[in-house]
Amino acid sequence: MQNQACRSVSVLGTVLTVLSLPAAAAEGAAGAGNGGRSGWDVTLDGGVGVAPRYEGSNRAKVSPAGSADIVYDQGTFFAGNGGIGTTPVRLGNFRLATALGYNGGRLEKDDRAELHGLGNVKHSFLVGAAATYTLGFLEFGATAARGFTGAYGTTVDFSMGTEAPVTESLTLSGAVHAKWADDQHMRHFFGVTPLQAAASGKRAFDAGAGFQAVGFGLDGVYALCGGWALTGAMGSDWLIGDAGKSPVTQRRLQLSGRLGVRYSF
Repeated sequence: MQNQACRSVSVLGTVLTVLSLPAAAAEGAAGAGNGGRSGWDVTLDGGVGVAPRYEGSNRAKVSPAGSADIVYDQGTFFAGNGGIGTTPVRLGNFRLATALGYNGGRLEKDDRAELHGLGNVKHSFLVGAAATYTLGFLEFGATAARGFTGAYGTTVDFSMGTEAPVTESLTLSGAVHAKWADDQHMRHFFGVTPLQAAASGKRAFDAGAGFQAVGFGLDGVYALCGGWALTGAMGSDWLIGDAGKSPVTQRRLQLSGRLGVRYSF
């Protein structure tokens, strides 16, 4: 019975992964696998996600969600949703990683009703750094990203999280975070120029640097057999400061979720 269940999960996971990988590739690349051979850990993750159509939207979209994550020697090299990079500093409970990544920007067609007249926000290639420090059961982190092309600008995300096994098979992790963004990022994603105001009917708005959002996330992994696992995630962000006041924002509360299947080797 267990082998039959594993075969069923294997077929489902393969289908979900194939459907999800194009979406994952568009997002960029990181992650960690389990097990692994010769220092390499590989994780394939496929599923379905629901998220706002854009930051500040009051409408959701459902789409394939997945990733292909590769880690060598506990982060000496990694490639996945967090970018392509390395962890050059590992001192006790402190880790410092650097990475190159990608942000897809925003397309007017993502929500023509609300983004009409605002134009597209150009995609960006990013350089970033992430620092974490583990203190007891808590992990504190700060992740900075800077666009060296496009409209992204600079963001810094501060977080505090923990992970705990609930049963032999189920592991839950959760974190709270706060995101800061510079003038360039806020201007492109939440500002409305006089020309855009004339084209869209929204009021002109000058969005400045500051904290953009606070929120929390919860992830769960239920281990099955032979490297297979069921995964789930949910997140909630509350847009604050100029991001919350912007006429681009239709709803401050931003909810997202995901269900999937993971295979690690």
